Amino acid sequence: MSDLSRVRRILDEERADVAALQEIERTADSDQVNRLAMGLTGTASFCATRPTGDGAFGLAVLNPLRVLNCESTT
Repeated sequence: MSDLSRVRRILDEERADVAALQEIERTADSDQVNRLAMGLTGTASFCATRPTGDGAFGLAVLNPLRVLNCESTT
């Protein structure tokens, strides 16, 4: 995901209760999930779907509820 500011602007404008995002990157240098979740109430969950050199691309869910369990079947 190359333009996080655009994604964040859309999240702010839409004010959705739940947002599901794909092709989110999480590496040692770039944690897009937490950058997008900053300032939002609730939780951000991440599921890696494709490894990269020092991290992974994957799916993220932002929602106002506390996540009790997060499980991957891969």
